[in-house]
Amino acid sequence: MHKPSSFKKALSILHVFITTALIVYASLSGIVSAQSDDPMVFLTSHGAAGSSGRAAGFMAPRIAEYLKRPVEFKYNQGSSAAIGASPDGNIMLMSTIGIMALHPVLIPGFEMNPLTDLRPVTRVTATPDFLIARSGMGIDTIEYLVAYAAEASEPLSYFHIAPASIHRVEFAAILNEFDITNVVLDESHGNGPVGAIKAIKDGTLDLLVLTSPYSVPMIEEGSAVPILVIHPTRLPLYPEVPTLLEKGVVTMPNGSWAGLFVPVGTSDADVEQVYSAIKYALEDPAIVKQINDLGMEVDLNESPAEFVRYLESETARLKIAVNQYQVTTD
Repeated sequence: MHKPSSFKKALSILHVFITTALIVYASLSGIVSAQSDDPMVFLTSHGAAGSSGRAAGFMAPRIAEYLKRPVEFKYNQGSSAAIGASPDGNIMLMSTIGIMALHPVLIPGFEMNPLTDLRPVTRVTATPDFLIARSGMGIDTIEYLVAYAAEASEPLSYFHIAPASIHRVEFAAILNEFDITNVVLDESHGNGPVGAIKAIKDGTLDLLVLTSPYSVPMIEEGSAVPILVIHPTRLPLYPEVPTLLEKGVVTMPNGSWAGLFVPVGTSDADVEQVYSAIKYALEDPAIVKQINDLGMEVDLNESPAEFVRYLESETARLKIAVNQYQVTTD
């Protein structure tokens, strides 16, 4: 008995459908596989030698291990990093207090809002900032600095790294709160830490505020003396150095910090994966030690929502400080 032609036709159609489905599945599997082999692009707003860049470099091998794909760095991407980038789970950004909390309240017309133009994931590190004096001046306390400046025949020179840096606001707080007036801003070394560090070592710059990864090596080699640390607590590295908060300056309880962001529109699942990768990396005692050895601390939030609240509070705090000390970019 022969099968009806209509049944044969149905079998033929089913065969074509199954074959096509298998081809599509194989193609999609290939795409997924290719995507899993794509690198995670790790952007940093600042250079590789700074606090955020160093921490990112320490974490990268463990992040790659967790994600099961390579990590590709792009350093020094500035304040527009990751803005408008594809929210495909392949990009993350390490940025800092200056860009994410200070610039929106200091720079007129600053267009980036980290709460709406990016997705905050977590704070990563807390980075103490140091007020240091060049060696040879005999200054080792804030009280002696105040007395020294008052009696000096020439103004003491200082530098804040850049006009819109967090260090500028920190210097404004120190000079205002301790009524240090016999000083002059020396901008001859160019923006950034390199020229200022050289000037401290050469003895041509008297005072500098800088993050711990830059300050600690100078302190250790004896070219700089720590006067104050800008951090909630004293550091195990230098327990004899008081905090600015201890001295009554409540506007600057924190120094610098670095946080992790992804492009706006990134899915909750991808955000969770990035957060888990960072957490995995920072559970490694060797990485924690590397961070601690530079005077920094691991400072992971419990959730992205907690980081959002922290960003909001830091922005509000810095707005008060900017207004109180009349800091402008003019």
